[in-house]
Amino acid sequence: VRLSRGQYYARIGQITSLEEINGGMVARVQGSRPKPYRVTIQLTPFNNKQWEKVLDLLSEKSIYMAKLLVGEMPQDIESVFNQAGVSLFPEHSIDLQTKCTCPDKITPCKHIAATHYILGDRFDEDPFLIFRMRGRTQEQILESLRQRRGAEVDLTMDYNEMPNRVFSEDKPHFPEVLDHFWEIQEDITQVN
Repeated sequence: VRLSRGQYYARIGQITSLEEINGGMVARVQGSRPKPYRVTIQLTPFNNKQWEKVLDLLSEKSIYMAKLLVGEMPQDIESVFNQAGVSLFPEHSIDLQTKCTCPDKITPCKHIAATHYILGDRFDEDPFLIFRMRGRTQEQILESLRQRRGAEVDLTMDYNEMPNRVFSEDKPHFPEVLDHFWEIQEDITQVN
């Protein structure tokens, strides 16, 4: 009953604010009283050793780094965390602390449930939120991955607006050779 009431509260907009705090989120949820209840949801952060193991595993596969560099969460990222002996999403009650200022003694109350529903939407909008809740920012993760891969990637550069000088000046550009594409211009047996 509380979960369905929480879903209803989330759907009708009873959450008046949701803000990120260190390791978690704080929400204001309008209940039956005039003053909104304060809901706090926090995840236990990973320690440095756990993060190092996760980052080592993430850096072994280029696809993970590529997706993370463009701000996407790889679909099977949880398997990497499991290989490191941890879970990105909480599996045990000790990993998840929830509090609500309402008088309801049963947890989760409808206010906490409503916050969980909205938090799920927030994870879709910002996949790195779960990383921050576990103790690392997007920048920290990407920098660690670059160091492990030895990559010198400049994330501030727009690679779509590269200057023309990166292309060889002595070779004809595509539009110039389009009319003669199928013609043999040089002896094809010669090697450059």
